[in-house]
Amino acid sequence: MTDRSAARGFLTTRHCGVPWAGWVACVFALHGFRIAEARAADPASPCEAARLEVDEHIDPVWLDALATACEGLKRIPDVDPMAHVRVAPGTEGVLVEVRLTDGRAALRRVRSPSDLARTLEALLTVPPPAVLARAPDLVKAQPIDHTAHPSAAAPVRADASKESEIRMDVGAMLGVRLARPPSYGSFGPAGFASLRMRSWLLDVSMRWEAIQRPMKSSYGNLDMQTLAASVNVGRRVLAGRAALDVGLGPSFVVQSQSLEVANDEKAGSTSDLRLGGLVRMTLGASRIRWVVGLDADVSPWGARRPTRLDEALPTLPSWSVGVGMGAAWADR
Repeated sequence: MTDRSAARGFLTTRHCGVPWAGWVACVFALHGFRIAEARAADPASPCEAARLEVDEHIDPVWLDALATACEGLKRIPDVDPMAHVRVAPGTEGVLVEVRLTDGRAALRRVRSPSDLARTLEALLTVPPPAVLARAPDLVKAQPIDHTAHPSAAAPVRADASKESEIRMDVGAMLGVRLARPPSYGSFGPAGFASLRMRSWLLDVSMRWEAIQRPMKSSYGNLDMQTLAASVNVGRRVLAGRAALDVGLGPSFVVQSQSLEVANDEKAGSTSDLRLGGLVRMTLGASRIRWVVGLDADVSPWGARRPTRLDEALPTLPSWSVGVGMGAAWADR
């Protein structure tokens, strides 16, 4: 099958008349077909099945990039056709290990699918004979028979096991929030700590709405504050130097109100268990990164039966949404 027909086959995913779960399976199958086609196109190639090893847990977006890279390698004359290539998932992208027949080996971390083709080309290209002639002191190791030494890929597996260790992100933000009904506006600090293993994460977040005011002038002297803590389970999606976290989980919210009415103070507080979610993006590749977050929570009970602490106090909101910006420290 030609590259053009393979592309047409890949585009037929939009015509898979199946439910969404079947559509996802269709995409995975067609990605695997493109890799298999690239392997079979040229037996003397690093993309041949015996010399290309792809970890089964790799994100599907990398499969398409790997198929494109294999197609490009066929057009380069100086590529070592007997090289062994292994691609394994990493915390920020993938790990690529290349072992040439002269014994040289290299391990690289690739953070973006668009960089995969250039990385493979740089690692697999063999220097021209004229260059090797000018380097008589080059020491060459004995060729490695990967079929006789199953542990040849052990360095990548060892490094991949390090990538599977639990990492931590800690951040702080300032944010604004809208709560309803009735309408309240608030401002205050927030913080979070995330534990992540590969693309999975467990996030613990807290916020303090230190300044919270109703948008009705009749309660202008109302003193109201909200303190909330949430636990979210989610996934991390990498896109170059950006990481997108999406999570869902319960939130524990405490609200308090105080209002002076005719020289008398009306006050009270209550707690509520809500369902919440978050979308957070971190930008950068260093340990200190910018972070922008969006989160929301809703009370199933408050939505059906509004809560009022006192007849003189306004109704408490049953849902809220907020946006914040700050900085985070990432354990790479």
